[in-house]
Amino acid sequence: MKRICEKLVRRTILSLFIVFLAMVSFSATYYVSNTGNDSNSGLSSPLSWKTLSKVNSATYSAGDQILFQRGNTFYGSLTILNSGTSGSRITYGAYGSGANPDITGFTTVNSWTSIGSNIWESAGVVSTLSSCNMVTVVGVVTPMGRIPNTGFYSFQSHSGSSSVTSSSLSGTPNWTGAKVVIRTNPWIMNKVDVSSQSGGTLNFTSSTNYEPINGYGFFIQNDVRTLDAQNEWYYNPTTKKIRIYSIFQPTDVNVSSVDVLATVHGSYVTIENISFTGANTDAIYNQTGDIYRNLVVKNCSIACSGSNGMKLKMLYLRAENNSISNSNDNGILITQQVDTDSLYIRGNTVTNSGVNKGMFTDNSGAGLGGITIANKNNAIVEYNTVSNSGYCGISIGGGHGVVKNNFVDTFCSVLEDGGGIYTFSSSYHLITGNVILNGIGASQGTDISSGSCIGLYLDYGTNHAEISYNTIANCTGMGMFMNASDINVHHNTIYNNTKVQFLQYDAQGGIETVNNQFNYNTLVAKTASQLNAEFDYASIHTQSLGSLNNNCYARPIDDSYTIRLWLVDGAASNKSLEQWKAYTGQDAGSYKSTRTITDVNDLQFEYNETKTAKTIALSRPMTDVKGVKYSSSVTLQPFTSLVLIKK
Repeated sequence: MKRICEKLVRRTILSLFIVFLAMVSFSATYYVSNTGNDSNSGLSSPLSWKTLSKVNSATYSAGDQILFQRGNTFYGSLTILNSGTSGSRITYGAYGSGANPDITGFTTVNSWTSIGSNIWESAGVVSTLSSCNMVTVVGVVTPMGRIPNTGFYSFQSHSGSSSVTSSSLSGTPNWTGAKVVIRTNPWIMNKVDVSSQSGGTLNFTSSTNYEPINGYGFFIQNDVRTLDAQNEWYYNPTTKKIRIYSIFQPTDVNVSSVDVLATVHGSYVTIENISFTGANTDAIYNQTGDIYRNLVVKNCSIACSGSNGMKLKMLYLRAENNSISNSNDNGILITQQVDTDSLYIRGNTVTNSGVNKGMFTDNSGAGLGGITIANKNNAIVEYNTVSNSGYCGISIGGGHGVVKNNFVDTFCSVLEDGGGIYTFSSSYHLITGNVILNGIGASQGTDISSGSCIGLYLDYGTNHAEISYNTIANCTGMGMFMNASDINVHHNTIYNNTKVQFLQYDAQGGIETVNNQFNYNTLVAKTASQLNAEFDYASIHTQSLGSLNNNCYARPIDDSYTIRLWLVDGAASNKSLEQWKAYTGQDAGSYKSTRTITDVNDLQFEYNETKTAKTIALSRPMTDVKGVKYSSSVTLQPFTSLVLIKK
């Protein structure tokens, strides 16, 4: 009996091994090269295919690889229609040596005709598309022409959401048929067509998302008459030609002529080691919901996208170690998903997202961000570097997400009332160990900042989150804003934010903001005009304060008052820490800076946004706000910071 069992086991193992070998034998590797031929088999480098059309027309099985030769450029769009399995993915990647293969939607314009007044027109058609959203000149992303060339025209009145009237316009020229880019409120910029003009009044073909606010601004674009500055351009949707203003014949002009560079309609697919440049809309795209899942995009470079670097609506998505730059809307946009499956975004570098005013394609107000995630549960966003975003650096909805050890630098350069990290109507997030710096606070039409820019922004409806060990500094508005409930805020360092370091706001007086804990945080106001904290609530709802203790409220240049209290049904007052403790009974163990200064230059802020410890040499002996002394150097652990005072 024992021998029979052993034989059965051996036969079973042998059968499984044969099945495995059969699966492996059916997996194929296909090669694609600029020197290939589409009539080849594609099954070896010497017999490579040549075009994306051939790649798209083939059928692939689980385990197959489609490899593009490094150093080669492939014009067109990749369409992925087949699926792998959980143990045997379909992979689109690279082979050979040199730079990653580039899938591009750019058409280079080499031939020009002068039509006078420094205007040049392409000699031939440059695209078949009805619009052009991305142009580079000598490698630099260049917005289309606009009037005025910088800033905004202000409008003094409006009619609903259908027109604005400005003293800057006379009716000549008449801008009918052009587009108007209008700032309707702090966080929205709309782009609508001009249906007619009467004097200084512009009428729109469609309504703006929000009714405009008088005193805000607009500019006009998408009209050849706006071309009056070097490299401004206009794409004619009828002739499919481009015109450009230049004092000399243009060179090295690239025009996006392919909408999407990679459309993913398959599951268990990996895209790796490929560059994508010059999408007219989105470089990597899927919006089919829960039909497809388990996409991995890693070690790719995505540049110069007319809309989003990635726009995806998939389950079990992983985006790792990618470089995404110069997207007119978002670097990474994850749209709303009906399922609760996971999302993993790690180690990406996202730069220059939504920073070119008027070049966005999404009018919903959800754009211009570095990483934007709408209502996705179980998202992990970690170790990303997000810099220079037109609106929020990282925006996350849904629930049970982790936003950890990200570096967010320079945000809200186009819109405001946003954050370096932003949440809205979401729950059970852990936001920890992030370094958030330099919120700009964009203008409201006249290029004068209102300062409504927030480092870490927990907007209305956020609940049951933990906010810990973050660094927030140098924002033109607030360090942290909280209109949220059941939030545990601890061990954060918040420094030199223009208005206030921390603000807790209860708009309705004890309805939205309850059960919060605020402990062991370090709030450092650099100047005498900055506050450490502000608490806004109705006088009958003292429970809106939550529980506060063991915080450092450091205002070393002037400790006469540190905390502002605004009773939304009464008056506002500024209080010293001692007065605050006596009035509220809170912060019994909290304290002020151990040292005072008379010159803000006696403060020094250091941070470490890397994964390894960082030692910083000091030019003079220093002490931190808690009294710890440093003689010649200070060592910061990863994703930490320290505010130092001259000893």
